[in-house]
Amino acid sequence: MAAQSQAIDIAEGTSSRLSIAKAEEAGINLIKQSDVSSWAPMDERVAVFTGRCHRTSRPYLLKYASVAVPGTFSTGDWDHFYGLEGCYPLEESYFEWSSIVPLHAALSTSQIEGVPPCPHCGARTTLAKCSCGKLMCCNGPGVQQCPWCDQSVEFVAESHGAGFDMTRGLG
Repeated sequence: MAAQSQAIDIAEGTSSRLSIAKAEEAGINLIKQSDVSSWAPMDERVAVFTGRCHRTSRPYLLKYASVAVPGTFSTGDWDHFYGLEGCYPLEESYFEWSSIVPLHAALSTSQIEGVPPCPHCGARTTLAKCSCGKLMCCNGPGVQQCPWCDQSVEFVAESHGAGFDMTRGLG
């Protein structure tokens, strides 16, 4: 059975049937695309990241907003700088409603300003990165267990100027 729609022309008081049975022949695709990059371009005005608390394994969301940099005229990618908007605790259901397709879009920590404490345990930073590529909170140098992959990770004292790339979300 073909799907049909009915429209009524109010001016003439007549109705006509519209068949979408041959939608594919007309170039119309009613199936959702699985490639997120084809339908959802990244919003360069915001940068969103997810991490997990190293103590409770509960997720959190980091949100940064693009800030104007005085004295720059170029619109190149290297001109994007982001200021902290907030760090929000999440429930596990967040991942059920989020895209699982990786974006492969990264942002360097040298392009962001502001590192909030963990909303779950109060650790000093929410921007510690495991070798699995995921973010977690950290309270300073030492060995911690990654809440994403259960791997032991050793963090050392901060090295100024040594940033790293983080994988962005759609935001």
